[in-house]
Amino acid sequence: MSDTPNEKNFMREKVVKPPIDKRRAAGRILCYVLFAVVFGGVAAVSFVVSLPTAKKILGKDQPATSAPITIERDQDPSGEPTPVETMAETTGEGIRSEDLKDEVEKIVLTRSPEMVYTLIELGLLDAFLKKRMPEPWRLHRLGSIQRKAMPRWAALCCALEKFGCIDSAEEFLAALRLDSRTIRCCSNAEVLVKQPKPADKAAWKRALCAYGVDSVSCAAQCYDAFSGGGSARELRAVLKSGECFSMKHLAVTGDDLLELGLRGRELGDMLRFLLDYVMEYPANNRRELLLTLARGTEE
Repeated sequence: MSDTPNEKNFMREKVVKPPIDKRRAAGRILCYVLFAVVFGGVAAVSFVVSLPTAKKILGKDQPATSAPITIERDQDPSGEPTPVETMAETTGEGIRSEDLKDEVEKIVLTRSPEMVYTLIELGLLDAFLKKRMPEPWRLHRLGSIQRKAMPRWAALCCALEKFGCIDSAEEFLAALRLDSRTIRCCSNAEVLVKQPKPADKAAWKRALCAYGVDSVSCAAQCYDAFSGGGSARELRAVLKSGECFSMKHLAVTGDDLLELGLRGRELGDMLRFLLDYVMEYPANNRRELLLTLARGTEE
């Protein structure tokens, strides 16, 4: 069944909204503004009325000024004061040489031994120094040295002596009341560092013979720290070889030379001659060969 013309026209008609009336829109806006003013006024009055009650319930009035904000200085993770802080606090009261030595050694054995320069700047070591160190760059080399007291003390003394802050390691360490073994080894290391580095195994063995293992080990580490090179590695190779560098490792003894008729100074000179020969030719450290050499030399 087909649609009539009137029905088709009805289906095609569109609903069009009437245009907005300006007066009506202005009225709506004014109404919204009035509502906002009324609600804001009610909120303000409610806040003023309830404020005294809220203060009584929640607590007393707080001061108008806020507390100043302070930032504390970084501290050691353990919560304990650092050796530098401890020493700085006790300087005014005085500090004994033994206590000062202990505190300096704590710093020297840390991963940042160059912090000793802070003590020098603060004047905590003035009683033991001729003058203060002008710059800290040489102390930064101490961190490359094995973290043991003796080599680090030796390196510190070498650095201080280089800048004229001390006359000798012996005087400086004795004033700080270090033990005699440390004083001896550091003094020997200071003497060795002033000399050219041993050029070969025989030279290293002569140094070991004259100064001992501890002193030469300290000197070797100071060589590496201040001048570079592989001195410590060379020394380890000599020690590992087991070659003779002292009288106790020599294949002959004083009794053997007594049987050859040597006495007194001649006996001592012969032992030193044989030791020097063996240090130069380590494979010849044999009793019969050395006795033959002693007989031939005596004749």
